[in-house]
Amino acid sequence: MLKVFKKNREFYYGMKLGNKLKFLFVFFVFMPLIITGSIIIFSTISNNRADERRKMKNVTEAIKNTIIGEFDYPSSVAQSINKNDYLERFLSEQYETPYDYYVAYKSITSKSILGNNIGMDNARIMIYADNETILNGGEFFQLAPVKMSSWYNVLAKQKGGTCIMFYFDTSKVPYVTPKRKILYMMKLNEKFYSGCERVLKIEIDYQSFVSKMQNLAEDYGIYILCDNKIVFSTTDGNDTTLNYGTFDKKMEDDVEYTASFENYGANFKICIMKKKGMNLAGFLKIIPLIIFFIVIDIILPFFVLSRLERSIVRRINVIEQSFSKVDDEELHKIETIEGSDEIAGLMKNYNKMVDRTNALIQTVYKDKLNEQQMDIARQNAELLALHSQINPHFLFNALESIRMHSILKKEYETADMVECLAIMQRNNTNWGNDMVHIRDEAEFVKAYLELQKYRFGNRLSYEVDIDEECKDVIIPKLTVVTFVENACIHGIEKKSNPGWIFVRAYLEKTDVVIEVEDTGIGMNEEETEAMRALMLHSSMDNLKNNKHVGIMNACLRLRMMNENVKIRVESEEKTGTMIEIRIPNESLES
Repeated sequence: MLKVFKKNREFYYGMKLGNKLKFLFVFFVFMPLIITGSIIIFSTISNNRADERRKMKNVTEAIKNTIIGEFDYPSSVAQSINKNDYLERFLSEQYETPYDYYVAYKSITSKSILGNNIGMDNARIMIYADNETILNGGEFFQLAPVKMSSWYNVLAKQKGGTCIMFYFDTSKVPYVTPKRKILYMMKLNEKFYSGCERVLKIEIDYQSFVSKMQNLAEDYGIYILCDNKIVFSTTDGNDTTLNYGTFDKKMEDDVEYTASFENYGANFKICIMKKKGMNLAGFLKIIPLIIFFIVIDIILPFFVLSRLERSIVRRINVIEQSFSKVDDEELHKIETIEGSDEIAGLMKNYNKMVDRTNALIQTVYKDKLNEQQMDIARQNAELLALHSQINPHFLFNALESIRMHSILKKEYETADMVECLAIMQRNNTNWGNDMVHIRDEAEFVKAYLELQKYRFGNRLSYEVDIDEECKDVIIPKLTVVTFVENACIHGIEKKSNPGWIFVRAYLEKTDVVIEVEDTGIGMNEEETEAMRALMLHSSMDNLKNNKHVGIMNACLRLRMMNENVKIRVESEEKTGTMIEIRIPNESLES
């Protein structure tokens, strides 16, 4: 037991503090909440299912009562007819001539209640008698021709003398299509009269029955069976010209709720089918409950845990990271101290220790090291200065020799090109100071454009206009010429017709405005937006990974000189491009 306790203690002591908090949260907060929430949600779902079954039961009861009520009135009508003595004598009488039958027929119809179907809409009363002197027509027919019919055979087998049948009429009568019918059938005076056999048949309109059932079906899939025949369905239709279908095994597997009953010798069964997918109404009822438990069981505890972790674990990690930098030349203080608890006090004491330790490092070690590094840097600077003087010296001498040789051979155009190149190279290699006056930058721009004219000829014209008050303004070296170069390469070079490049510098209120404009091919809106984004987000990281190095370099150095510099790009396709550099004048040196 002691060994087990010792192993558990080592396990807990070796666990990180954040993992300990998560362990406590999962086993003592999260899991109990999840179990409790699951029980409540399960109970709610069970209650919803019970409510659903109660609704199904109510629907089936309503359908059952409607079916029973559908045949109660025909039953009462049949009983009235069965007890009518006049009708009994009329059916049993043997008529010598058709005229005698017609006179008796008019008499019985005037005395009986058959004339208006006894108040039943969409129903037909038909009485059959085993009397050959009766003429078929109206409500009376001879029985012999129908004894082979299926409905008569069903009635003949009934012991009670009364039955209901859902019948599909397939008689060959001309102009009569097969159709579904509902029959209420009764043997008349079977036990009390020994004369001819008489049968009552009431045909009830099937479509009226369907309409009543549809009003009760609501949104369920319901099948009503009578002796295993599908007499009504909310899913497969109720076409009166098609015979009744049967309920197969596969359909029985999808039944959710059933109710069976017997009425007038017919066995009825009401089947409510399973819904495809979850009951949306029931699901919508529990959505607020699910959201509530998600907030209570997950979001709220996670938020509390994250705040607790930030309060304890993250601050301890900050102290741990600060101690891990002991190998550096100096210790780093904790910049942000949150709270006023024991951990905050530990962080404050750590900062006091850092101040004292850094003071000792500065006094004993770092000052001496800095002195050595300054000596080495000074020697390197002197060596680089010598190199920077020697290398351009040989280059300029070589360019001057080429220029003089071209003059001696009377190649004045080549000599002018070499002279422009020398001016550009001298300006380019003199990096003792990155800043230059605008007038010097303008001379460099002219030398560059003159050199480009030898390439483009009459296709390139230029104009450099610098106001007097702007000539002594200092800007980063090679910034304007970078935009001029971009105008030559991307504007004029791709244009077949002659083009101009304008370089202007002037004062506008408190700003120095430098414009570089060309009449080249210009850019579309998408390319213009890309150029604006390139200039706006110029940085050292983007400079390393972008092909427009010159443009980004110029923009970056302008902003390093003054973070309030604004650079604007305007361009129109097939018309030209203008770059505007706006520098606040009060921050510039003159």
